Amino acid sequence: MGGIKEVQLPKGKTLKIGAKLSEREQESLLSVLRKYLNAFAWTPFDMPRIDPNFLCHRLALDPKAKPVKDRRRKVNEEKREAIWEET
Repeated sequence: MGGIKEVQLPKGKTLKIGAKLSEREQESLLSVLRKYLNAFAWTPFDMPRIDPNFLCHRLALDPKAKPVKDRRRKVNEEKREAIWEET
């Protein structure tokens, strides 16, 4: 895995980008982000007229339900390697 890299932008903004990006790709991405810094909403307070009930994701969970552990699935070696690489 390439991991992530934390980057500081002007006005105290921090974000994370892929560490696998080449230097050229990183600089290109960061230059666009710096140029359009004010176009992004960094906090909910940056979007004062948008209803938080519209934006917030809520899971419909029953608080009385007990968690259940899924059974372990057996897969052949080839599939196991593919799963390992993917995750």
